[in-house]
Amino acid sequence: MSTRALLIALLLIQLSVGCGEDSGSFAAVEKVELLIDPTNVTFASQGIGETSQAVITIINQSGIPANLSIDLQEVTRPEDQNREFGWAGDLGTILREEVILQGGDSFSLALTYTPADSVADTGNIVIGYNAGRSINIPLNTTEIAPDID
Repeated sequence: MSTRALLIALLLIQLSVGCGEDSGSFAAVEKVELLIDPTNVTFASQGIGETSQAVITIINQSGIPANLSIDLQEVTRPEDQNREFGWAGDLGTILREEVILQGGDSFSLALTYTPADSVADTGNIVIGYNAGRSINIPLNTTEIAPDID
C-alpha cells in the first residue's frame, strides 16, 4: 500500500470515529428547539387596579441546554414607573440572571397585568437564547369600559 493510500485510509477511519457522540469536533451540531405556549397573550377586560395573571410555558425540545435571557418590554408605557405588566412573585429577581433550561425541561413565566387606567396596553416578552436567537411573545389588553352608575 502506498503512503498516500495509507494516509487516506487513516483519514477515513478518523472521520468515521469522529462522527460518534463522544468523539468531539465531527459530531453533528444540534440546535436548540423551544416550544412556547401560548405564543401570544391577551388579557381580558378587567377593572382598574385589579390584577390578572397569565402563565407562559417554555419547553426545551432539544437535547442540549438553552441559555435563556428573558425581558419584559412594555410598549404602551415604556417610561412610566407604574408599569402595568409585571412578573408574579419573585420571578423578576430570578430573571435578572440567565436561565439555563436543560434539554427536555420546561420553565413557566407567570405574568401579571394590573391596569392603571382605561387605555388598552401592549407589550412584549422577548426570549433570547443560544447564539443570538430570539422569540417575541406579544402582550395585549382590551380597553376598559368606564363604570356607569
